[in-house]
Amino acid sequence: MSTRLRIVPVLGRVATCLLVASLALVSHAHAQAQGSTPARSASAEPPVEWIDPDTGHRVIRLSTEPGTRSLYFHQNSVTPDGRFVVVSSPGGISAIEIATRKTRLLVPGKDTPLFVGRKSGLVYFARTEGAGVSEQQTPTRVFTVSVEGGKPREVAKIARGMIGSVNADETLLLGVFAERDFALETGPRDSRFDANYAARGADGKPLTFADAKEVRLKARAEAKIPMEMFTVDLKTGAQHTIHRSTDWLNHLQFSPLDRTLIMFCHEGPWHGLDRVWSMHIGEQEPHLVHRRTMNMEIAGHEFFDVNGHSLWYDLQTPRGEDFWLAKSEPDGTQRQWYHLERNQWSVHYNMAPDGSFFAGDGGDAEMVAKASDGKWLYLFWPQPIADIAGISVPNANELVRPGRIRAERLVNMRAHDYRMEPNVIFTRDSRWVIFRSNMHGAAHVYMAEVAKASTTTNVPLDPKLPTLFVAGDSTAATVSMDDQQGWGADLSAYFDPKKLNVVNLARGGRSSRTFITQGDWAELIAAVKPGDFVLVQFGHNDAGGLNEEPPGSTRPLRARGTIPGVGEETQEIDNVLTHQHEVVHTFGWYLRKMIADVQAKRATPILLSLTARNAWNGEKVECTSAGYRQWTADVARSRQVAFIDVTRIISDRYQQLGADVVKTFFSKDALHTNLAGADSNAASVVAGLRALRGSPLDQALSAKGRAVAVDSGGGGDSSCGRLVD
Repeated sequence: MSTRLRIVPVLGRVATCLLVASLALVSHAHAQAQGSTPARSASAEPPVEWIDPDTGHRVIRLSTEPGTRSLYFHQNSVTPDGRFVVVSSPGGISAIEIATRKTRLLVPGKDTPLFVGRKSGLVYFARTEGAGVSEQQTPTRVFTVSVEGGKPREVAKIARGMIGSVNADETLLLGVFAERDFALETGPRDSRFDANYAARGADGKPLTFADAKEVRLKARAEAKIPMEMFTVDLKTGAQHTIHRSTDWLNHLQFSPLDRTLIMFCHEGPWHGLDRVWSMHIGEQEPHLVHRRTMNMEIAGHEFFDVNGHSLWYDLQTPRGEDFWLAKSEPDGTQRQWYHLERNQWSVHYNMAPDGSFFAGDGGDAEMVAKASDGKWLYLFWPQPIADIAGISVPNANELVRPGRIRAERLVNMRAHDYRMEPNVIFTRDSRWVIFRSNMHGAAHVYMAEVAKASTTTNVPLDPKLPTLFVAGDSTAATVSMDDQQGWGADLSAYFDPKKLNVVNLARGGRSSRTFITQGDWAELIAAVKPGDFVLVQFGHNDAGGLNEEPPGSTRPLRARGTIPGVGEETQEIDNVLTHQHEVVHTFGWYLRKMIADVQAKRATPILLSLTARNAWNGEKVECTSAGYRQWTADVARSRQVAFIDVTRIISDRYQQLGADVVKTFFSKDALHTNLAGADSNAASVVAGLRALRGSPLDQALSAKGRAVAVDSGGGGDSSCGRLVD
């Protein structure tokens, strides 16, 4: 069995391209023999790493101690810098360094981890004699501790109840208490599961776990125990009641960005109550976020959008029949519903930090969807349904805006017992989904890579050969979906693997700035060696907001834009997503940094202008993104490095093929190609590479690559105007 290189410190896609340790290969082979998840054994150590053969995604076990769990899906548990995820285990509260998988015990014992502060990165935890629930009638002390370790510091104390959240600037805690105790569960928990519910039906027979849970929730909701929701000032310790109710208050959440915005739920059987509520501190009464329109309609498992304002939730119309991932503003307006199939329904959903897609944790046949094949982790991309011909009714903004979900299976969970809910969360760079599972018996924390382990990156790389790297955005990234694929995924077919390694590290959603700030560039440059080549193509995402989107914008909050141009201007911001101070530079500055880094490794940088859109003015293709095309050329010229005008090459090819043919290259939108379009664009890149002075990569072409004609330069018949010298 051959070994493959694995770059440990940065668990990214270079690591998936370059050697996977023999243990991982053994785990993978065992998984192939047994099914998607390596078979559990009473004595065997759970596998460390494998590629799910049913989905093609890499799965890694982060935890080492059996019984380790990640936190609930809406409790922030990843540090602002993205380095650590906080977990609980039999040994205490720990922080796992995501890149190295090293576990650091922070607080030994039975204390309860609450969340990670979004501003400070401190770990908040509770120390109490009770169960840490709202009905608790004994005191709780709240502490913070650094993920680097050290002595915990007490920051608050409450006489009863529980703490559920901390606000964005970490000045207020949010908690709730009930006037008396209530035994919701019916006995001690099994360490593999989340709760212990038991009840009997009218016939005296034990109910299923799911049905018994409904019975116990109903009993607690009908008890109508008086409750108070309160804040605790972290500077003074003052406790202030902000809402009283006899409804069962639960799932307390502060907005990740708005320091006064709160979301909470009325707990109980969902079809018997209005669940999702919001309010600002200082308001007298909360707002109902979702108002039902039919009997048995349910909404729940609510969470905040990364923009810190909009709210998302599971919606069913009616319960167990029709499934939606729904969005609303806190006052119940601007509703958007995205439709899901029954098997795609998930116990919890969560949004990637880049705001462009979601993950879901599936469910078993006993749960509300009664899904026959629902035991999967999923990735979801929302796709709004546009008005036909731009025509809509006058009150369209008051109506539900419909959409559909494009789904991709991430991990086969058939060996998982859903009495433990996986509770999917994302790493800060949106590249991995972290979840908890008992798929191998004891509970452990795992993560699955969003990008598929492509056939290109599964091929062992020959360290004696030069490597061609691709740095770019979604137009180049490997997606491997019928309706979306980037050109970088097809590039390897144009080269002889005995003469050149090809590694596509393009990443969807990245700008030149965020490719650097989110760690992708560091991962790439660490793998570059003398004699290698690096293709650099950015611009599509650089035009976004530097930090917050302008007023009235409906675009997701992504904080990825660059300052237009190639100068040395800068702007200092406090990044609304990372909560870190950042100096933002021009588009040209980031390209110059990449050039310098590649040249410092004695490798060759090659700049590419943007891919062309499927945009036409009558029968003539439109050559779009002129600014970024020109700026890329300007930087290449000023630094005397190779430049390929991919915008012009693709546009000229589209003009030659005609609109009817070109439309078959796009299934999703006018920017992202499908499988056929990706191959066409890869050929255009190769045509540009062949035209470079000295044709440095010509000798490494495959037969398919040699069949690509050298780019002629466009001339006077080009679809794009001439670049300014």
